[in-house]
Amino acid sequence: MEIVVMDMNGSFKAAIHQAFAKPIIVADRFHYCRYIHWALDDVRRKVRKEMHVKLLVK
Repeated sequence: MEIVVMDMNGSFKAAIHQAFAKPIIVADRFHYCRYIHWALDDVRRKVRKEMHVKLLVK
């Protein structure tokens, strides 16, 4: 069993799967937090856009 900490890059992830039989892949803390930030920002933008449209309709 191999444990690999990485940034979840698709190419690197594919290479890890080729190199090891059953790797345990763990996202590093920086990228994990970054992905959460991006997801929350996407939600914020979507809500803001919907609110803007609702305000225009009134």
